[in-house]
Amino acid sequence: MELALIEISEARTYLNYVDSRSVNSWAQKNEVEVFTQGKCKFMLRDQFFAAYNLPIFRSLIKKFGKVQGTLLFDKYFKK
Repeated sequence: MELALIEISEARTYLNYVDSRSVNSWAQKNEVEVFTQGKCKFMLRDQFFAAYNLPIFRSLIKKFGKVQGTLLFDKYFKK
């Protein structure tokens, strides 16, 4: 099984951040693991997009209720 990774510089464009330290603090706040290999830093793609889209999912769940089959996001909504 191969894990899909997203580089910090690519995540920076999604988040509209200027520097990688901001992305690191965002990842820590949203419980996304950051891996380092040499000088490059990576995150798991699925974990990043789950945290990135979380505000949208929260508003949809608030509006329409929880849908069965959202196991990926269950850990975020138990809070």
